[in-house]
Amino acid sequence: MVNTAITQAVHEGKDKAGMADFDYARDRLMMGIERKKLTMTEKNRLETAIHEAGHATTAYFTPGAQKLYKATIVSRGGSLGATYFEPGSDISQNKRKTLAMIDSAMGGHVAEKLFIGDNKVTSGCSGDFQGLTDMAYSAVLGFGMFGEDIGYMSEDFKKLSEEMKAKVDN
Repeated sequence: MVNTAITQAVHEGKDKAGMADFDYARDRLMMGIERKKLTMTEKNRLETAIHEAGHATTAYFTPGAQKLYKATIVSRGGSLGATYFEPGSDISQNKRKTLAMIDSAMGGHVAEKLFIGDNKVTSGCSGDFQGLTDMAYSAVLGFGMFGEDIGYMSEDFKKLSEEMKAKVDN
């Protein structure tokens, strides 16, 4: 991070790196390299802003959610925008935090449905859905947070019987 901050400061003709350079370095390491050449239409920018605002707003109003670090519509890596959270002070996860993370992940989708329309929800939700589905399966199978019948095993979902998969899904 220090090397990236110093490189940024030198690139801008500074004698030493300041807080703005360290913020730049943190963002670059956490979020990836900014894709400056990607051209987005104003409609795409608005849809991305609505989606990210949905994540941020949901997290803000959800008890147990992680504290918001930054929401951006600057394209980095494979995404058009992103919402980032500060790392939690607790290392372990609990049911309340897990549900808050799932709610926050769904916030982008819900915002798109409300402000763009049911039939115009974008593909930007796909990564969120995959992440929250994985999180939910981990909570059910690995952490025992949601039921006595299936909550005390750590098993690969693919190896389960159809009956057990149905219980997990329920």
